[in-house]
Amino acid sequence: MFYKFTDKNLINSRFTYKKKLWSIWSAKRFLSRGFPNLKIKAEKYYENALLQKIKIIIENTEKAFVYRWTNKVNGKEYIGSTANGKKRLKFYFDKGSIQRVKTPIYMALLKYGYENFTFEILEYCKPEDAVGLEQKYLDKYDFSYNLNAQANSNLGYKHTETTLAKMKGRQNLKGYKHSKENIQKAIERQKNKETLKRRKRAEEKMDQLNLFNNNKNNKPVSNITLQKDNSSKRRILAVKITAILTNESIYFNSVREARLALDISDSLLRSYAKKSEEFTIFERDSSNQIVERKVLISLF
Repeated sequence: MFYKFTDKNLINSRFTYKKKLWSIWSAKRFLSRGFPNLKIKAEKYYENALLQKIKIIIENTEKAFVYRWTNKVNGKEYIGSTANGKKRLKFYFDKGSIQRVKTPIYMALLKYGYENFTFEILEYCKPEDAVGLEQKYLDKYDFSYNLNAQANSNLGYKHTETTLAKMKGRQNLKGYKHSKENIQKAIERQKNKETLKRRKRAEEKMDQLNLFNNNKNNKPVSNITLQKDNSSKRRILAVKITAILTNESIYFNSVREARLALDISDSLLRSYAKKSEEFTIFERDSSNQIVERKVLISLF
């Protein structure tokens, strides 16, 4: 059930409460050890991260470096490092991605906006040296938005009791093995879902559902002795589809032709052929009604 809040005071009180919770959460996790703030001339300095976004990404795409974000409103800083500048910077500037990770620097970027942050390249380096250089800065200076004193790790980070309880629940599931019966049921459910999807697509096709009639003239590839081979490593020379009730067969000269006719994926077709399982196709009868037909798939 969804509730629609119309009372402005109630909405404001909810917002204030969430804001207060965030301030309590973040205050407990900011890294502050009494060290001085870093004062150094950066190799690259960008005054407005929003206006200079493209420039920041282009100039640092193929590089490894140690970087710093600085909030121009409150002076708080964050230091980090990356061995892949393009990947790291694109993540920072993707609001959808950083919204899913609740860390102080991401929350601050969303709250204050990129235009209220400067971005600096403190030092360029080799990819393998990036974490080590970041650690040197963390050992000497404090950065308000950093959570941990250890670069590239969660060492020193303290989870809340709620988070620990959730993690404990996941730990209890480690090593759990489903029974063969449950595994088989899950497989059958998935197969039924796929069958229903194919039936729905079949209902939208009026003239393409007579598989055996449309392909009755298909013959095996000429001048080739067909030998059954269900392995996925060898080259497939032909695919044979056999109706179980009528023993009628049609042939396709490639897996691609067969899977397109059957409306299934390459891997699913090979799976049915390897296990010699019955496969359901949909056709229209004389009264234009959709009917099911069971077939077997063979690879040669």
